[in-house]
Amino acid sequence: MKKEKIKTDLLFLKYFLTGRNAFAAFEGALKNQFLPPEELEFMNWKRTQAIIKYAYEFVPYYAKVFKKIKLHPGDIITPNDLYKIPIVERKDIKNNFQEFISVKAKRRYMKLVSTGGTTGEPVKVYHDGRFISSVMWWRILSWFNLSPCVDVGTIWRKQYSNKLLWWPGRNVHLDVTVLSPDRMKRFIEEANRIRPKVIIGYTGPLDYLASFIKNNSIKVFFPEIIISSSSPITKAQELNIQSAFNAPVYDMYGCCEIYWLASQCAAKKSMHILYDRCRIEFLSESNKECKEGEEGELVITDFTNYVFPLIRYKNGDRGRKTDGLCGCGITLPLMEQVKGRTSDIVHLPSGNKISGEFLMSIFDDYPGSIRKYQVCQKKDYSILITVVRNKENPEFDKALNTVKARLLKLLNSEVKLEISEADDIVSRNCKHSYVISEINK
Repeated sequence: MKKEKIKTDLLFLKYFLTGRNAFAAFEGALKNQFLPPEELEFMNWKRTQAIIKYAYEFVPYYAKVFKKIKLHPGDIITPNDLYKIPIVERKDIKNNFQEFISVKAKRRYMKLVSTGGTTGEPVKVYHDGRFISSVMWWRILSWFNLSPCVDVGTIWRKQYSNKLLWWPGRNVHLDVTVLSPDRMKRFIEEANRIRPKVIIGYTGPLDYLASFIKNNSIKVFFPEIIISSSSPITKAQELNIQSAFNAPVYDMYGCCEIYWLASQCAAKKSMHILYDRCRIEFLSESNKECKEGEEGELVITDFTNYVFPLIRYKNGDRGRKTDGLCGCGITLPLMEQVKGRTSDIVHLPSGNKISGEFLMSIFDDYPGSIRKYQVCQKKDYSILITVVRNKENPEFDKALNTVKARLLKLLNSEVKLEISEADDIVSRNCKHSYVISEINK
């Protein structure tokens, strides 16, 4: 414990030398997560109003939009008034990139990041370097009784492998740009030497690495927890990763535009929304607030980015808000695990839709029968499901027949359904897409 305390003190000193008080930020974050719900809601709303007022005064895009519809920040009095503010979509950022930059932004605080473009629409934004986003990560670690300086194994793109970011904790990194056997072996060897307590990475590469370990009977250290991110995780993937590393797998939600939005805690049920750093709306197709348990599109307002504000930003993901509080004692509001994107919807000629959330769960009753699958809808509405068999599991044929019968009943003979096997499915930008639809509606 003494060693961890020294490392944590060094961590806060590192930030202090750059002019940022990480200790105070971390202490504040720890306090916020236990605030009474009404106090947390009050804080969230005040921060929402503050970023709206700032954007109106100093960000050309919002000033232009507000004035065009004759809206003033003073008109945004209650959360119900948020609907007066137009939603920001990716195309708005791409078409008006320079106008999203605050006129008060200083270059030294601006960090350019780019999404992976899994939706086919990669977008660039600036992050505000004054906000220590790692504080959100440290708080999540605290939910598992882990210190901010815990050693970590990361399975991401190369751009996130800066070892100075993790110091004085140690980091072993696997660059998922090319997941070659040699790279995976080197990562495992280094991880076995360092023995990080946490592994965090993209869901697809984590699953692929787990299969590589099991298929080659490689001895591997056992971390305390594994955190998957960047794309939804199926039950089959979770069990595969868990069995390879003999460690529980937890889901964390964020996006390149806004890091650290929500995460599961040790209770491993719903995800806690990081409500002191963002506001998340769950909207129906008519842009109305969803009822409890109803799936909707996520619309996010970030309180921590004053160089490139994102207010009511629709990032393409879908999810459900959960009422009530978690039994862990943390009062941060809850949402279910994100199970799909707006693009992950199958359309039927009749106008009916099948959500990506449902399609992600079609093999949940037989999680060990498959390694990977993908649903692709063609322009003629026909559906092709490509499946990678788990050769060690005898239930594959039973699973395939059950899923096919279930889908045929759901499709009601409206479209043609085909299921085929493959040796593997190539993921785009290291992130696996479960549903691809060529129908744009």
